[in-house]
Amino acid sequence: MFCPKCGSQIADGSLTCPGCGEYIGSQPAPQDPADPAMIPPAQPPQYYQPQGAYPQYPQPPYPQAGYQPYAPYPQQPYGAAAGDGAATASIVCGAIGIFVFGLILGIIAIVQGNKAKSLGYRGGKATAGIVLGVLDLIGWAVIIIAMIAGALVNL
Repeated sequence: MFCPKCGSQIADGSLTCPGCGEYIGSQPAPQDPADPAMIPPAQPPQYYQPQGAYPQYPQPPYPQAGYQPYAPYPQQPYGAAAGDGAATASIVCGAIGIFVFGLILGIIAIVQGNKAKSLGYRGGKATAGIVLGVLDLIGWAVIIIAMIAGALVNL
């Protein structure tokens, strides 16, 4: 015998279906709520789901022609302020190194110029500082070699 509701096979003489709990017998269904055959299968909870799409709100009137977003500070790449300071230090050390302490200030100028470029500085001060630092090193190296050569000639 098969259940007319779910199609499960039922043993002969059984009053309820073991698959769905449907009463099969010709007698009226028992009304005992403690009977496990009378407990309906658990149903998943039904949650509220809205029908259709959510309401569409009108778009704000911007951006319009000529609209600029509010920016209290100029937009600079990360580290631009630090790069500007290093570039200034580079060009100052390179310029002073032409006249005094060229070996020391030339190295400082090259290091600060490279630091400014690594921090994202894109101006010309860093490049000018590096060039002046190299000229400092070359110029003072020539001066030192000339002094050594002049001392050796006078021996």
